[in-house]
Amino acid sequence: MFFSAIKSHLKWSYFFGFTLIVFYLFACIQRGNDFLTFYEVGKNILLGKSVYLPAPSTGMYVFYMPHFAVVAILLALLPFWLSATLWFTGKLYLFFWYLKEAFSQGYFDHSELRTKEKVLLVFPFLFLISNLHSDFILGQINLYIMFLLVLSFYFVSKGQNFVSAGCFVLASIKVTPMVFILWFVLKKKWTFLFYVILIFVGSYLVLHINSTNGIENEISAWLSLSTQMKAAKGELTLISNQSLVGAFSRILNSSKLGSLTAIGFGGFLILVVSGLTLMDRSEVGSFSLCFVLMLLLSPDTRSAHMVHLTIPMVFIFKCFVKRGGIDLFYLGSSFVAILFATQDLIGLRASNWALSNNLFTYYMMIIFGFCGYFILKSKVMVEKDIAKRPYQMLS
Repeated sequence: MFFSAIKSHLKWSYFFGFTLIVFYLFACIQRGNDFLTFYEVGKNILLGKSVYLPAPSTGMYVFYMPHFAVVAILLALLPFWLSATLWFTGKLYLFFWYLKEAFSQGYFDHSELRTKEKVLLVFPFLFLISNLHSDFILGQINLYIMFLLVLSFYFVSKGQNFVSAGCFVLASIKVTPMVFILWFVLKKKWTFLFYVILIFVGSYLVLHINSTNGIENEISAWLSLSTQMKAAKGELTLISNQSLVGAFSRILNSSKLGSLTAIGFGGFLILVVSGLTLMDRSEVGSFSLCFVLMLLLSPDTRSAHMVHLTIPMVFIFKCFVKRGGIDLFYLGSSFVAILFATQDLIGLRASNWALSNNLFTYYMMIIFGFCGYFILKSKVMVEKDIAKRPYQMLS
């Protein structure tokens, strides 16, 4: 009777949901300082100014690579409200597209999940809801980066290498997604990599021809701004920075020792990911693992960047649901960590304590471990299957 009542009022539910989304998007547009910065930087570029001048209204800078100018110009060509509406609805559309793929048979898994199993997959999104909300309400670019990386995997899996390369180049307006180059090299996606180089070179040639400041000056300005503000020692050691550099700098009480230790440990993690990528026949697990590696190796990883954990968390949950055999205590412990470090739930003082004690870093390492475990377990299961059915597998 309960489900019949829901079904009879389904149209009203859709209408109510649509209304909530409209109001939420309106609130995002009103408060989205990051998007406003992108828009005003685009206006600066159209006036012949540098990408790396602060936005007039917010006083904020962009620290992205020079080809971000293409994105900023496209945003600035439209009236603000239209541009903002497209920015936020586009992000929402991609989010629902990913939900559809994650909950159904597709390129992220080769098995159909039952309804009750799909319910469990809600948890990754619930545990990251504060981070997802932060990205939406501020108009940040992190979710777009995540979706573009997912789309690059989606299209390369379908053999559409040029489209995949285009998505990757757009995602690479931030430097950190370059970590995924390792995965594409190990998986021998040579056509994809050729198109990436081609699109990169082509985009910078176009910028060189059309830039009033000269692309060399823009690259120099980007490096200078990033070094002075983003890579500064004070920024790297802030408690909000949960990357390996930030965590080791706090543990060792030295930014220099912390950076050196992070480089050494980061190198070890790269070797681990390389080995797991070569073992991973499905490709899904190792690609998901690269999101965690990206956050750990980044010089500056903050709460808002944690939206990237959506992909590995969905992978872990799907493996857990389909294969089982994992002690829920470890999953529960990791989720307690992420909740405890969420300011909206526990308040500023407790959140600062959690951040200063590197809870996010430990949480990312737990996620890293689970991804590695399921990749190894999958390899063992495939090898056992081949041993049982040699003639069938070879036919």
